[in-house]
Amino acid sequence: MWDKDFADFIFKLDPTHTGLHTFLASFIPWSAIGFFLASVACSSLRIFTQKSIGELEAALADERDKINIIANNIETVVNGLLLKLAEKLAFDRGEPSRITIYVHNGDNYFISFGRYSPDPLFAKKGRNLLPDDQGCISTAWHADWCYEGDLRFIESRRRYNVQKATHDAQRMRARNFAVKRINGDKNQPLAVVVVESKIPNRFPEAAIKQLLDNEETYFAEIIGSLRDHIPDPADAKRRGF
Repeated sequence: MWDKDFADFIFKLDPTHTGLHTFLASFIPWSAIGFFLASVACSSLRIFTQKSIGELEAALADERDKINIIANNIETVVNGLLLKLAEKLAFDRGEPSRITIYVHNGDNYFISFGRYSPDPLFAKKGRNLLPDDQGCISTAWHADWCYEGDLRFIESRRRYNVQKATHDAQRMRARNFAVKRINGDKNQPLAVVVVESKIPNRFPEAAIKQLLDNEETYFAEIIGSLRDHIPDPADAKRRGF
């Protein structure tokens, strides 16, 4: 081997320094081999990791697409249901009123389940998650019903614990609220229907409550069959979607 030849050559030149030279001669080739093998292993790991990350990103993208398809299909069905309800409420063209259905995610928030408004600005998707300890929606979730004919922020904060940050984030700062809990089998709470308007006293309480009470069974059937397929924004965020 060349390392032995190198050691013999050094010995002939200087017999008094054989130990170190012999050690280096025998150690350097194995170090080079070890370094080469480590480099190959690192390169292989990098290639494998890059491939695994690419596959994971592709799987995540596919999962996002599936979630979006499910969400869009549910939204289409529920928005059609709300359009029918809006016709019964005699919404005027372009009026600043809307109907939204929220389901509870079991983790301190309500999830928007569908929305309709004759005003395109208020028909847009807003906050996907609402805290369950604020507003008329919280009261209705616990007590079945909540109504306010002309509610301003000062009163909503005092009576319904609405925080300034929550109020400021609202696109539609409604004055008239009618919120009805929807119960399923054995009176199990499923969702809440929120009818709201920027027009004070737009919906008289007796009339709107009777209408929503009459629609509850139909709403419960639709919501009960779809709620398990609603994508949860909080869960999706935790999972990296």
